[in-house]
Amino acid sequence: MASIPMVSYFMPIFVFLLAFIVVYVLLKKTEILGKSEPVALIISAVLSIIFVVRVILFNFVKFSSMWFSASAIGLFLLLVVLTFLPWKTRWGFFAKDNWVSWIFLGLVIIFFLVSSLYIL
Repeated sequence: MASIPMVSYFMPIFVFLLAFIVVYVLLKKTEILGKSEPVALIISAVLSIIFVVRVILFNFVKFSSMWFSASAIGLFLLLVVLTFLPWKTRWGFFAKDNWVSWIFLGLVIIFFLVSSLYIL
């Protein structure tokens, strides 16, 4: 059975993985740096390392990971509901020009801005 000290021992690894995944997905979705996957991987890795090294960013990820996981569960339930709505194609609401993916991206950005204001 896992205890709280064991979870806190692995917290830097969880922080690195969460920051890496979020930065990589945002870079790939918005295509700010183009479609180059190695550049997105390198920038995601560097920013994730900065998140682990800086204490205030570490506290930010520790605070927001709980809300992020709750939001992920809520998003999953929303996707289950959206799946049963009539669309022309299956999973049609994830099209590049559709409003659902842009609303989700905006909510993620707002979530991280509000979380950062709470920590700072």
